[in-house]
Amino acid sequence: MESLFSSALNSAIKLAKNFASNDGHETYGIPHVAIALMHESTGVTEILQSMDKDVAYVMDWFEMRREVYVGQKGGREGEGTIGDEHVHKVLEEAERSKIKLGTDYIDGVCVLMAIVRKGVVYDNNQIESLSLDENDFLRLYDSPIRSSSNLPSGEGKEQFAESINYCTNLKTQKNIDEGSL
Repeated sequence: MESLFSSALNSAIKLAKNFASNDGHETYGIPHVAIALMHESTGVTEILQSMDKDVAYVMDWFEMRREVYVGQKGGREGEGTIGDEHVHKVLEEAERSKIKLGTDYIDGVCVLMAIVRKGVVYDNNQIESLSLDENDFLRLYDSPIRSSSNLPSGEGKEQFAESINYCTNLKTQKNIDEGSL
């Protein structure tokens, strides 16, 4: 999966590992990743600014969670700092963000979008206190794929699917005749 990561995201993950290591943890978590995304040249800070979000508040929000982060302490020889279970879950969700945004690689924006997707790591109240959610990114990118609550129903749903190029390409007569997806 790491081959799908942008080089800036790989740099941010290395920085997150360094943050956790400096904190005395063997694992790094979401707070380390989020802070690293805003420190590295991932474009996340600029995106947040373009959405009129208070970047300092977002940084503080994650810094507070970093301070109370309970990762494994101590040292296992040669293994290095590894991501915790939430990091693995977010990186899997970031692939969905990549698809929704239509990007070629999983980048920092995809990861932050996955972090603030309700229920992935943080609950609704926590996300509301952050004042940032997945739909903010979708609106900014004017993505044709919206959250399921925004999808039309009935006939409108089929017209919506046909308006998305890859759905139209998949629904060709040749594919229908061959029974292919």
